[in-house]
Amino acid sequence: MRNDSIESTVNDSMLTIADSILQMIEQSKQKSLNKTSLMNHEKKSLKQDSTSWSTDEKKEAG
Repeated sequence: MRNDSIESTVNDSMLTIADSILQMIEQSKQKSLNKTSLMNHEKKSLKQDSTSWSTDEKKEAG
């Protein structure tokens, strides 16, 4: 009976560790998606801003 108890405890611990790792992976993916989304938003914003620049400003930027 003691071995069954130990095995059950070890299995529970392994499941807890695996769940924690999966949560960390998901959080990492979400952070990466957020950064990509933010960068794309900034690019669009800069592109929209650049359309209102004068010819001289566009030459300087280019």
